[in-house]
Amino acid sequence: MAADLEQLLGADRPGQGPARLPAHRRGRAEPARRRATIAYAIVPEVDRSFNLVKYDGAAARPSEVADDLCSVSMLGGRRVVLVLGATFLSGKRDQAELVDQLAELWEQGREDESTRKAVVLFSEAGLSLADIAKGTKGALDEINKVLGTTIARGDRIDRWRAAIHARLERDRREIPPASGGIPLLTSALASGRASANTLVITARKVERTHPVVREIKQQGAVLSLDVAPGKEGDRQMAGVLDRLLATTGLRIQSDARAALLDRVPPDPERLAREVEKLALYVGDSRTIDAEAVGALVARDREDPIFLLQGSLGDRNVADALARVRALLAGGDGDSVGAVLRILAAIASETRRLLRARLLIDGPLASRLQRSTSSREFESRIFPGLSELPGAGSLASGHPFRCYRTFQGAFRYHASELVRMLRGLAALDRALKSTPGDATLLLERFLVDAMSRPVRGPGRTADAP
Repeated sequence: MAADLEQLLGADRPGQGPARLPAHRRGRAEPARRRATIAYAIVPEVDRSFNLVKYDGAAARPSEVADDLCSVSMLGGRRVVLVLGATFLSGKRDQAELVDQLAELWEQGREDESTRKAVVLFSEAGLSLADIAKGTKGALDEINKVLGTTIARGDRIDRWRAAIHARLERDRREIPPASGGIPLLTSALASGRASANTLVITARKVERTHPVVREIKQQGAVLSLDVAPGKEGDRQMAGVLDRLLATTGLRIQSDARAALLDRVPPDPERLAREVEKLALYVGDSRTIDAEAVGALVARDREDPIFLLQGSLGDRNVADALARVRALLAGGDGDSVGAVLRILAAIASETRRLLRARLLIDGPLASRLQRSTSSREFESRIFPGLSELPGAGSLASGHPFRCYRTFQGAFRYHASELVRMLRGLAALDRALKSTPGDATLLLERFLVDAMSRPVRGPGRTADAP
């Protein structure tokens, strides 16, 4: 059944069997800490003091969860099995994002964690050490088919795959065969063998047709943290805005508040990003007015290409891929013509980023830092920008738009942007001359071009 938090916290569960909860919502706005807080609140401390079994959901095997859930506690009483951030409840579409996150862990130097979670992912997908050893196109196509990814030879994820294989070979470790844990866990929930214990699962993304999720709905309770549709969702978004303003110390005029909530879709993460941009825009005044909302947020809503270009500047691969899919879904589908129009927009923004990067490395080297505020940029840098050789179109338009371009340029090396432009030209020629999956080629280009390349164990080529 579906439930709200008050119902779950107020339920008299002892003697009524397990309370089971996949807490989920879209996006990063629901942090793991809050999910954990909710999970601990659902299970009284007396029930988890000595009988708590806690799993990292990204490294948990469903078979292990099923075993613990059906076991009898040596200390008596109910056993509480807590799975935080379960990834085994997500669908294949979300596995590509998980793979990207594991590669990012490796790049951050968290190699042990990346390896441990990768082994579980590969194992449950039925991939062996021999399967991930091969870097041929055919082998990668098979991995992509199993995981729902778009790995290409030599790209960032492929380099991560090779690094994981080398690590396992060095440690003389194998990838164990699949445990068949999903049927085991589903059976444990359905049969009543787990009725003496409590299972609490939190997850960022949940496939609603997943057999475990279906059984949880039948046997326990589901708390969804998604934004509700209609007026209730509007009320929730207004509450999110109030908390964001309180946290940042910002004020907002009534007409600006109405305009902001009208323009932003029901997505707390998106609203948080917009408030962050507005905070930079208004600077020390700390008051958001209608002019600020109109200058920033309205354009994002009216021009999805502008959103994609913003993702390039943020160097946010996942967001860029989502923007591309949204553009194709809302236009001419995934036709070559539609992809070529997106390529032109990407090339335009890449040229702007390169102009800004060359100025950062050249005449602005001693005057502009990554920490420069938008207000300081507008008063000290922007007025003289048109006099600098190579500034071109950067000097026209709104100063904040220019400031955002320079902030994006700090995230790239000039050589990376040059390679991106060459790659865009090559992709343009390929799409016009050779039949193929235009959308897949574009997505592979973005993943490879925007990702920070692995330069060896735990090291990343970050822009200065």
